[in-house]
Amino acid sequence: MPLYLGLDCGGSSCRALVLDDDLEPVFLAQGGSANLSTTPESVLDRSLHRALDGLPTVDYTCACFAGMISPARRAHAEAILRPLVGKGVLWIEADYVAALRAAPESTDACVIAGTGSVVCSWVEDRVERSGGGGYLLGDEGSGYRYGRAALRAFLFNPDSASDSLRYAVNMTFRTDDPGEVMSTLYSAPAPASMLAGLSTALAQDVAARVPYAVETLRDESRLLAAVVDAHLTRWHPGLEGGHIALAGGLWKRAVFREAFHEALCELRPGAIAVKSTQPPVRGAALLARDRALQEAA
Repeated sequence: MPLYLGLDCGGSSCRALVLDDDLEPVFLAQGGSANLSTTPESVLDRSLHRALDGLPTVDYTCACFAGMISPARRAHAEAILRPLVGKGVLWIEADYVAALRAAPESTDACVIAGTGSVVCSWVEDRVERSGGGGYLLGDEGSGYRYGRAALRAFLFNPDSASDSLRYAVNMTFRTDDPGEVMSTLYSAPAPASMLAGLSTALAQDVAARVPYAVETLRDESRLLAAVVDAHLTRWHPGLEGGHIALAGGLWKRAVFREAFHEALCELRPGAIAVKSTQPPVRGAALLARDRALQEAA
């Protein structure tokens, strides 16, 4: 019986899932940060080794990476993975393709928001994307942007920070001294992932109605909603409303889902935004099986 491996690799973690021909899981593991563009190579290699330790022999592998932005990145990922996954069929996709494959069939577009953010959809037999850009150029409404806002609020006036924000800063940086925090951040191998971890503190500050958090939630939700609206207008002209699947760690918190949905409905009345029930790593494994079926046809 053939086995299908899916890898979902992002700025915060990478996950591995193997499905059998009945789509039942036979292997599941997780590693650390594995963004092809921002994760240092030593960390990337360690993360993938950890996620694939004990991997059974697989026939088809689809590895979906954040930061898969060029043919050179694709070739680099293949070179790292080939010794780890064996001689079976291997190909590389962007991480958002896995999330889209895991979304419900009624999905018009998928919004992936974790450390970064991106919008994508099927257009005939190909996937088109909008947004993204990484933490230097975009990633509207992402965990990184929320975490950055939280840290900026803390650094602006540490004495007025909420207990939850101060605790999160201490846990992330092992200090709440502003100078030491900035030194640690700027020397970190993956600063975007580090900041994204502070998005939970921002959500708690929203619940406490702390002004910076409320304003950031509103502004970032509107920015991300605008990316979705522009994407649907370009690639699905004439579509009213829209069914939007939400994938990625940010959407685990209702406060982010609700604020985004409200912002989206301001631009597209009647739009529906629902969190995907299947994880992207399952989408990656399904893509591996899709490839097998295509080759058999």
